Amino acid sequence: MWWTLFLTQYATSGAFYFVCSPYYYGSDCITPCGHCRGDDVCNNATGHCPLGCKQHWVGSKCNACEDGYYGSLCNNSCGNCLNGETCEKRDGTCIKGCQPHFLYPICKECKNGFYGVNCTQICGLCDDDDVCEKINGYCLTGCKSNLQPPFCKVDPSDLHGGSGPYATRGVPETDLYVAIGVLIALLALVVGVVIYQRRRIIDPLNKRSQIENTQTRSPTQPRDYVDITQSEYITLDTVNQESHYNVI
Repeated sequence: MWWTLFLTQYATSGAFYFVCSPYYYGSDCITPCGHCRGDDVCNNATGHCPLGCKQHWVGSKCNACEDGYYGSLCNNSCGNCLNGETCEKRDGTCIKGCQPHFLYPICKECKNGFYGVNCTQICGLCDDDDVCEKINGYCLTGCKSNLQPPFCKVDPSDLHGGSGPYATRGVPETDLYVAIGVLIALLALVVGVVIYQRRRIIDPLNKRSQIENTQTRSPTQPRDYVDITQSEYITLDTVNQESHYNVI
């Protein structure tokens, strides 16, 4: 029986009182006590727990889960419900949906293609288009191309920002370095050719300019007989003849 008859007889009235068995309460003694702290007995009339509730239980009768927990024992924490909403306390369903990349309705597991505590890390390029482990991101089937296990991606930052978990396809790290090296070498070659051609054009012009400047700045050369005109030569000869007669 859920109740035990305790006999209390008053001398004047001879009244009898019925008292519920421990851990039950109510007028008919069929309602079990809640989850009182320390497994204490609730009040047999009201069901209140005099010392409070066990962990994660709330209410004066300790018969409801506190926000953020669910289940028959209130020992399951809610998942990552959208906008921090609390889950349904019976089965843990997130009524308004999940935070990004979490799987509905409990919102504790990452969707395929994502991993990590907050499901924000994107899986690498696992072989056979398999999805990575949702906790650590390992590709258990190996990697595509020459990517390095266990994560099978060049750099996590290279894979963010796409429209889906496989939106951005990485390339092997060594190929990237080779391509960058080739581009740098080609750029250096082009710059060298341009500089060489400019020098070929500019150097002769500089030399010609220097020669012209030298000729312009040089002093007037003294005249010699090669430059004397015919009239000047005749005059000089006449002077010489007159000088000869004067001597005689």
